[in-house]
Amino acid sequence: MTRFEILEQVVDEVKLKLMLWDSLLAWDTTIAKWYQDEFETINVEDMNNFVTKNLKNIMQLEKGLPVNVIVPQLKEKVETFKDKMPIIVCLRNPNLRQRHWTKIELLLNYKFKPSDPLNLRIIEDLSAFGYQNELMEISSSVSSEAGLEAMLAKIEETWKIIEFVVNNHKDAKEIFVLGSLEEVQTALDDSDITIQTIAASRHMAPIKPRVDDWLKRLDLFARTLEAWQYFQQQWLYLEAIFSASDIQRQLPIEAKLFIAVDKSWKDIMRKKVANMLLALENCTQPGLDEQFTENNRSLDKILKCLEAYLETKRIAFPRFFFLSNKNLIYYRLSSLRLISIFNLNIDYFKLNVMKLE
Repeated sequence: MTRFEILEQVVDEVKLKLMLWDSLLAWDTTIAKWYQDEFETINVEDMNNFVTKNLKNIMQLEKGLPVNVIVPQLKEKVETFKDKMPIIVCLRNPNLRQRHWTKIELLLNYKFKPSDPLNLRIIEDLSAFGYQNELMEISSSVSSEAGLEAMLAKIEETWKIIEFVVNNHKDAKEIFVLGSLEEVQTALDDSDITIQTIAASRHMAPIKPRVDDWLKRLDLFARTLEAWQYFQQQWLYLEAIFSASDIQRQLPIEAKLFIAVDKSWKDIMRKKVANMLLALENCTQPGLDEQFTENNRSLDKILKCLEAYLETKRIAFPRFFFLSNKNLIYYRLSSLRLISIFNLNIDYFKLNVMKLE
C-alpha cells in the first residue's frame, strides 16, 4: 500500500489543533466555574491535577504545532493561574481557625461575612494574590499549630489507657504491690520528650494553657512515681524484717513507726490503686506525692536506726562485718530461734527427769 507521509502529518496536526481548542475551551469553562463556586467547595487537588495536565498538553502543542498565537495565550493563562495556586492552597488549609481568618481579614482590610459566600472572584478583587508571603506565613503557622495539637492529642490519648500492673503481695488478698512499670516508664519518657518539644515551639501560643497543664501533670507524675517506687522498695525490705517479733522487741520505737507506715501503704494500694488502675489518674491524686514523701522520711529514719542497731552487733561480734545487713538479720533471727528451741528442749528434758524421779 502506498504510504502518504504528508497525510499522516496532516492527521497529526489536526489532532493537535483539536487538542488545543479543546484545552482552551475546557480551561476557560473550568476557570469561570471555579471563580463562581463557593470557595469552601473547591478541591485543591483537582485544581493541581488540572493545571498539571494542561501544562503537559502545552508542551506537546509547542513541539508539534507551527508557531501560532493561540498556544502562547493558553500557556499564559495556565501559568498565571499556576502562580495563584500557592495562595489558594493557603486559604484552603483545612486547619484554618477563626483566629487565623481574623489575621487574614486584617491583612486584606476586609471583613468576611457568612451572608456573602467567599469565592475566587472576591479573593482576586481583594488583591489577595499580592500578599503571597504574608498568607503563606499564616498558612505555615496554621500547619505547625495543627501538628502541635496532634502531638498533644496523642499524649492525652496515651494516658487514657495506660494502667498500673497491680499484684497480690505473697498471695495475700488484701495486700497489693505494683508490678512491672516498664510500659508506664516508657510512656512517661516519650510524653516528656513530646511535651518539651511542643513547649519549645514558637507556634504553641494557642494551646499554651493545655501545654502548661500537661507540663505540671507530667512533672507531678514523675515525682510521685519515683517516690512511689522508692516507698515500695523500702517497704518490701523492711516488711520482712519487722514482721519478726524479735526485731520488734529490739527496736520498739521503729517498729511502732513502721506499723504506721505499713498501714498507710496498704490503704493506698487497696483503696486508691486497686479500684482505679489508670496510671496518670493515680499518680496525680491531690496530696499523694506529699504522703509518699512523708512516709519515705519515716522509712529513712527506720533504716538509719536499723543500721545503727546492726552496727552495734558488728562491733560486739567482729565476724559480722563480713555479713550484709540482710544476712546479718537472718543470722540474728535464726540464732534467736535456735536458742529458743534449745531452751525449750532443756525444759522438756528437765520435766521428763522430774517425772521419772
